[in-house]
Amino acid sequence: MPARLMLAVLLMFHVLPSYAAAEPPVHVKFMLGEWEATVPSNRYRMKIIWDQHSEELLGYLTKNGTASGQVGFTINEHIFTAKTVQNPTMVIAIQKYRSGTNGISNWHGWVTATIDLKESSSTQLVATYPPYLDGSNSKTVYKRIYSQR
Repeated sequence: MPARLMLAVLLMFHVLPSYAAAEPPVHVKFMLGEWEATVPSNRYRMKIIWDQHSEELLGYLTKNGTASGQVGFTINEHIFTAKTVQNPTMVIAIQKYRSGTNGISNWHGWVTATIDLKESSSTQLVATYPPYLDGSNSKTVYKRIYSQR
């Protein structure tokens, strides 16, 4: 291949410098690490990492709780995605839900949550989910297991 053509091909496939953030914004950096849900019937754990390409916080299941194991969640499964928004006091997230029995899922979907950064801290993460059919809000509080800093 002639040198000019080779140069043109290389330039055409050149990877442009990434402008993705290598680290999460400062106000959500505390979310990195492992968290345990404080729900008595389902004390599952998830590890939250920063994905610099999508610029999202991603959560992966590290330990099943009683209920999550019963409906078929698996270790290392992607169960949580959070994205910063213009409001610096909140993060919008989606969390995977399942139904099933005996460790076998018969349905799964994603539910939107709001992480209130005013209620959350380096030791607890507070997620609020939309109202249930009875009108009550669902809040899940996670406690820190370890920090990924």
